[in-house]
Order: sequence, then C-alpha cells, then structure tokens
Amino acid sequence: MPEELEVMVPGPELAALLDSIDRRTLSGADRLRLAQARNRLASYVQARLLEGLHAVSSKEPPGDGVLRPEQASRYPWAETELAFVMRWTRSAAGGRLEQARELIVDLPAEHAPLLAGSIDMPKALVIAELVGGCRSTTYRCDAAWWSG
Repeated sequence: MPEELEVMVPGPELAALLDSIDRRTLSGADRLRLAQARNRLASYVQARLLEGLHAVSSKEPPGDGVLRPEQASRYPWAETELAFVMRWTRSAAGGRLEQARELIVDLPAEHAPLLAGSIDMPKALVIAELVGGCRSTTYRCDAAWWSG
C-alpha cells in the first residue's frame, strides 16, 4: 500500500491505483486506509456528477430557469431527459438537479471540498440544508466554516 495514499488528489490516477490494490492482502489498518481513499474518490465522482447535471440544466430550452408558483419544477426538460438516461424518476432527477444548482451556484465553497474529497455527499447536503436555512436570517452563514 503506497504511503502517499492519504495525500493523493482524487481523480483518475487515484482510481487506477485503488483498482490495482488487492484488499485481501491488506492488514486491518491498510483496509481502513483503502476505504478512506475510496470515500475521497467517491466524493470527487459525486462532485463531477453534480457538475454534469448542472451543465444539462444550464442548457434548458426556452425559459429563464426561475421557479414560479405555477411551475412544477425549475428544469422540466432536463428532469425528463435525465430521468430517462439515468433511469431515475422525474422527481429524483429534479431533486438531483436542485442539489447540483445549490452546491455549484449558491454554495461553491461547499462544492470545492466535495470535489477535493474533504467531505462526502451526505455531509455536503446537510451543510447545504443548514446554511440554506440561514439565508432568511440576519446571521451570516459561512459554508466553508461548516465543511472545515
């Protein structure tokens, strides 16, 4: 098991290295290091997926992307297309599109640590929910502090 595993940047090189490791030959401590590295890589992959989802919604046909009371969703075309290609429900696609928008547009300080593998998707979503609730108050919420 490479010593530099903990400091490797998540991405294709880390993925290739992790795929080459036979966990059956590892000690308990090294299996934990491997799991931790895989979690960092999974966070990176989730951040990249969010970027891809957001890119699909940014190419939404006519409309301004603003959710109005009479609309069921902000991205009806993107929801339908993503639901089909990802084999998700339309509701699930809409939820993921909204998560992508929130983390990339509203909370870029939250997307960066997810991309770096410093936090995982569940933590990013909890932080987004907590910080989102602060938007309507007079208190200053700093997403970067929460993810530190």
